[in-house]
Amino acid sequence: MKDGCQPNDRRSPINKRLALLIAVALALAAVGVFAWRPWLRSYRLSQGRLAMENRDPLQALQYFHAARQLAPDHAETHFQLARVYRRLGQLDRVRESLSTAWRLGYDVAALQREQWLVLAQTGDLKEAEPRLLARLSDPQETRADEISEALVRGYFGNLRFSDAERVLTAWQTDYPDDAEPHFLRGYFYEAFYRYKDAVAEYELGLVKAPGRTDGRLRLSGVLVRQEDYARAERELARCLDEQPLDLQVRTEWAAYLFAVGRGDEAHHELRQVLIRAPDNPEALRLMGQIELAAGRPEEAFRWLLPAAEKTPCDTSVRQALGQALQVAGRADEAAPHFRYVEEAERELRHLDVWLPQVLENPADVSLRYKIGVTVLRYRSPPDGLRWLRTVLEIDPDHVETHRALADYYAQQGDQQAAQRHRQQAESP
Repeated sequence: MKDGCQPNDRRSPINKRLALLIAVALALAAVGVFAWRPWLRSYRLSQGRLAMENRDPLQALQYFHAARQLAPDHAETHFQLARVYRRLGQLDRVRESLSTAWRLGYDVAALQREQWLVLAQTGDLKEAEPRLLARLSDPQETRADEISEALVRGYFGNLRFSDAERVLTAWQTDYPDDAEPHFLRGYFYEAFYRYKDAVAEYELGLVKAPGRTDGRLRLSGVLVRQEDYARAERELARCLDEQPLDLQVRTEWAAYLFAVGRGDEAHHELRQVLIRAPDNPEALRLMGQIELAAGRPEEAFRWLLPAAEKTPCDTSVRQALGQALQVAGRADEAAPHFRYVEEAERELRHLDVWLPQVLENPADVSLRYKIGVTVLRYRSPPDGLRWLRTVLEIDPDHVETHRALADYYAQQGDQQAAQRHRQQAESP
């Protein structure tokens, strides 16, 4: 007699065949998944490269990340990640991805080329420039547009405008359907207050690449400055349709709303922006100006004070802060802000004369020095430092530039840099 607790091993033939079929199906499914992985990785890489061709680095990054998840040790994937990180300006990640691609055996020549592009794009042209120019002259080079862009950005960063113009012209000739040269020219014209020319270039770029929200956003900003509000609204509305969650798009939309007198709507937009980016200086400034226009100076302080701390050279912030203090009955505190604005606007007007002159005489160190000091003090310290460094590239012993840099670094607390420039000023 069998013990009732003993398991019964007997199964029907049908159940055995079913279990075998299930096991075989599971095995085939597992094999299928592994067989499809290389194809899927290749597909995602190709889609990422296409997104890069269309100048959509964020979309490309999603595809490359997905490809890496499928094959973490695939060298091509890490190389493509380095390219997209370079486009996004995330240089630490560029180095990490290039190092990984090299460790996994990727082509050394391609890795070296990418390193030169990184150097050029960031303005470090000493080593990269001659190598990239040589590649531009090579008829076998298939990505001359990528090299041209890196060089133009590097030239802009080093304020070598004539060199940038030369490469831009060749780039447009060789790639007539590429929109990027138009956007870069538009950026250049905008920086030099040639707003009409900037609008024309941005519009030409958008004809060739209508989906470039970043170019459309720059166009809308110039149109607002020209008080062409009807056209600006049309462009901004399209930007909102294309990138409804982008903080810069929402901030530019709020600036437009405030400019046309729709302060309550602008206030609502900026509230949403500042929830996600509480330190956004442009949103802080706009919010302070809206509160001031609404007759709430005490509330305006809440936004204008941190904005002034982040961008002390911004005359619009200083003017609004001075007005808020004056309305609040604190005229003594307002006076220094008004004096700064008056002085800054007087000095910055010189740029209207000097900037066109420096385009005609790019080696004029005296002109570059005056522009550098003015921009450093009254507009943007990083841009001012860039101008002054170009003086020293032309004339390493320029005494006035060393003195200006010594004073700046001393104010910033960098005594080592201040002392170095002070010594060079005293004994070049």
